[in-house]
Amino acid sequence: MGLPLHAGRGTSGDGGLRYLTPIYMTVRTVGALRDDFRRRGMAAALALGVITTMAVPVAMADAPLFAQRLLRSWPLVFVSLAVLSGLTTQMLLWRRQYLAAQIVAAGTVVLTISGFSAALYPDLIIGQLTIAAAAAPPPTLKAFLTVLPLGALILVPSLVYLYWTFRGEPDPHAPPGKRNR
Repeated sequence: MGLPLHAGRGTSGDGGLRYLTPIYMTVRTVGALRDDFRRRGMAAALALGVITTMAVPVAMADAPLFAQRLLRSWPLVFVSLAVLSGLTTQMLLWRRQYLAAQIVAAGTVVLTISGFSAALYPDLIIGQLTIAAAAAPPPTLKAFLTVLPLGALILVPSLVYLYWTFRGEPDPHAPPGKRNR
């Protein structure tokens, strides 16, 4: 894969963040600010759609094996569902159904990443490194899987507490530093 495809993938990654951020903020704001985030979310969705659509012909020219894999059955199913999900997000934003738009927008990004991942399978780097070749040795995997639940016992309650601490809707009329709960 050459520079044009890598640049497009980086732009798509950045575009995904610029797509999700305003859509997520529509749920957390009110009034004119919410309308501004709605417009920005719709514009970002359109831009991300154009960028990811342009990635296909760039891949055909720059990375033909990747493009062939992308247009196979499973990757194509994920990409098609991502397109449908993106259009659904636009419709939900247009109708001002912000919570549903937030959920569907997250699905759009997950489906887009899944499509590109399915096109890479079974490789991590096409023609150079397979998933099996990159796997850690069995003792390392065993140690990791043994420690993972212990780490989760510490991390999950900490994240629950963090999200619980910052829950609630912001009050746009409250002075800085004061929030109604």
